This record gives sequence, structure tokens and C-alpha cells, in this order.
Amino acid sequence: MALFGKNGLIRQKETLLAARLIAWRYKKSGIPMPDQSVVDAFAKTVVDQAHALARQNGRAVMAMIKKKVQDLSLKP
Repeated sequence: MALFGKNGLIRQKETLLAARLIAWRYKKSGIPMPDQSVVDAFAKTVVDQAHALARQNGRAVMAMIKKKVQDLSLKP
């Protein structure tokens, strides 16, 4: 398995972290969690967007992921 890249180990770990952060935001807000597949797809989107922004701005990807999750407007 590749370490870097779109399907690499690091990207998978970032996606898992983003999913956990999203789940935490739902729990903290008291909003019922959607299906796990929805959360996983959303986490993948967040990570992809964070990587795109990091490429443009030259900032750290993990900081971008945390910022994107923090800015979420959680809708049931």
C-alpha cells in the first residue's frame, strides 16, 4: 500500500480523523448522527477540500481539516 497519494495510508487516516471530528460535532450539537456512510463520504469531501486549499495556500492539511470541520453547519 502506498503511503502518500489519493488512496494512500496517510489520506485514509486523515479521512478517519475527519469522520471522528464530524461525529464529535454532531454529538456536541445534540443533532442525531446520519448514517455512517454519509459521514464517511462527507469526511472524504472535507479532506479533499482541505488538500486543495492547502495546495493553494501552502498551509498544513491537518489545520485545514480541523478548520473545515469547525466551520460545519450541521444539518439533520
